[in-house]
Amino acid sequence: MANCQFCGSEIPNGANKCPNCGGSVPFNNGSEYSCNDYDYEYEDARKNRWYGVLSYLGIMFLIPFLCARNSAFAKYHCNQGIILYIFSTVLSLLSNVAVYGMSNLVLPDGLINTYDTFTIALNLLIWILRILGIIHALRYEKKPLPVIGGFNLIK
Repeated sequence: MANCQFCGSEIPNGANKCPNCGGSVPFNNGSEYSCNDYDYEYEDARKNRWYGVLSYLGIMFLIPFLCARNSAFAKYHCNQGIILYIFSTVLSLLSNVAVYGMSNLVLPDGLINTYDTFTIALNLLIWILRILGIIHALRYEKKPLPVIGGFNLIK
């Protein structure tokens, strides 16, 4: 039996993931390692996880886009980061247009406070999505982000 490199618990022979923490196991067939046993996807994720993290930090998605073109892991997270960047930019532009448009109107205080609350909630959503993406990259996972993760821009 092998031990998980993340949590140290025992992993049954033949398992690809740790039953305790869900971490990937690059080798686990209970015998000598051969070239076919090597998990290239895990190795790609291990080598390029910091590119995945950079993908979620605004315009920094350009670094993995330009430097890690051959990595499927970096491309996946770069795609998620670009979509998140576009989503946050569109929401920011819409909120700025709305604020500029409302500045010329005389509105009751309740409506302005509702708008401020809505803007704060959208910004909180963007930060939650960023943090989730960073966590997925640090865990070597290729999970789509909620709400916006179903779109693909990079093939």
